Amino acid sequence: MSENRMEFSVRRAAKRALPLWVYLGGLLLVCVCAVVVLFCWVVRNRTDPVAFQEALQVAQHAELPEVGLREVELLLQDRLSEAQRAEAQKLRELLRKQAILAKEEVAAIRRAAEADRARQAAAAAAAAAAAAAAPVEPAPADMPQDAQAMYAQGVRLARGEGVAQDEEGARRWLGKAALSGLREAQHDLAALYAAGVGGATNLSLALDWARSAAQQGDAETQAWLGYCYASGVGGVPADPVQALQWNEKASAQGELLAEVNLGVQYANGYGVRLDCTRAAELFARAAARGHAEAQVNLGVMYGKGLGVALSPTNAFHCFRKAHEQGQVQGTFALGLMYLSGMGVAKDRQMAAACFLAAARKGHVGAQKQIGRMFLTGSGVACSEPDAMHWFRQAAGQGDLYARQVMDAYQSSRQVPARTRCETCAGQGAQERTCPDCRGAGTFSQTITSKSIRNCTCGWQMINGRCPNCGKSDNLSRTVTTPCAACRGTGRLRAPCSRCSGTGILQLAPPDQTTFALMVRRPDPSMALALESTYLPVRLQPFRTGVHGKLGL
Repeated sequence: MSENRMEFSVRRAAKRALPLWVYLGGLLLVCVCAVVVLFCWVVRNRTDPVAFQEALQVAQHAELPEVGLREVELLLQDRLSEAQRAEAQKLRELLRKQAILAKEEVAAIRRAAEADRARQAAAAAAAAAAAAAAPVEPAPADMPQDAQAMYAQGVRLARGEGVAQDEEGARRWLGKAALSGLREAQHDLAALYAAGVGGATNLSLALDWARSAAQQGDAETQAWLGYCYASGVGGVPADPVQALQWNEKASAQGELLAEVNLGVQYANGYGVRLDCTRAAELFARAAARGHAEAQVNLGVMYGKGLGVALSPTNAFHCFRKAHEQGQVQGTFALGLMYLSGMGVAKDRQMAAACFLAAARKGHVGAQKQIGRMFLTGSGVACSEPDAMHWFRQAAGQGDLYARQVMDAYQSSRQVPARTRCETCAGQGAQERTCPDCRGAGTFSQTITSKSIRNCTCGWQMINGRCPNCGKSDNLSRTVTTPCAACRGTGRLRAPCSRCSGTGILQLAPPDQTTFALMVRRPDPSMALALESTYLPVRLQPFRTGVHGKLGL
């Protein structure tokens, strides 16, 4: 028993004798093992951020939203951090919405394609039925039959004759016929492109097709090219030489508008040597056919004796014909003839009626002239409000003379301004120093014996001595007398020279004569003048037009 107890005590003592570093080393070894295990777990379950972003970009830029959606679904199956998982889920929702929209668009495109195919089939069937029922226009001997058939089909589609109206289809059929060299198709196709019928407006193509038709002798397209080159419209720069060439060709074929525009070129020397005789011939030829602008220009030639013999009577008749057709320049010129008594008896009332009719149509010269007549009461009752109304209308169109008249009228109607005089502070009088006494108020005068005239005895003193009693006065004394001008005050109160004693200043009144002079001054625009604008030529397809909306 004692031996066992002794052995236990020995073992206990031996155990107590184990060094402390053994314990510390064991604890350190356990900690190292735990760290290694944790690191391995983190490395195994961590997703590389660079690889994650690359995967997101691949999914986002996929060709189809469905492909990108599958990539994101595979990426979400990996172990991700909270931020990475939220970003991936956000991309998944976006791709899901895009996939839904793509499906809807595909379905809509399919439905539209099916409807278009059905519409084209129905239109083709209707066109075939109409073509079988309607007679085909006869073709010239030198033109292929298929070109004429395509042209006829384009005309039917544009007009809606026997088929559903289809302007876009008409443009396509006309294009096929124009490519075959058919002049009528080229003319009509140029008109459609110029007016934007059946598609977008394309002036470049319109010019190309018009040039092709014009080279084949089409008078209307020749006149249209002349107008475009003369006025610089239609997408081409102004070229008076080419305008002259095309207008000459069209005029030789009797094209009315080409004759007028050619006359304007000769009358103004635009692209050709100035020749008023040739211009008058062209205007006379167009005026005989009833062209209003040509009648106006011919009247101006007669009124000024340009290219023809001076004849106010013939000028009056030309202007009256243009006025009867509603030409505003002819109405204005007729009013000038009545006002001046050229070619007709002077009649101010008729002149005022003509000016008023032209002014209501927006003619600037007529608006100014009727305004002057309302101011002076010539031919109409005097009325300043009516006069200012018409001058205001002319000024609104940018006329300098009318604007100056309006400014002068406003200035002449201004009330002179009144203000208090600053010099006298509104008192009307102004105090100043007395110039006689220089502000002293009194005069000092020294009296000597020579100044005394009578002695006490009654005798008159001579050189300060009395001849009677022999008394003399050699004494002198000073006498002070008040100033008579300022009554001893030294100040004078006089009316203010600036306001004339009223205390109120009236500014210089406006010049009342400026307005009258402006109205009486002759305006250069109120005279007979040629219509120098180049008349727009309208290209009418099929010679009757489609809906009346074609042409430049």
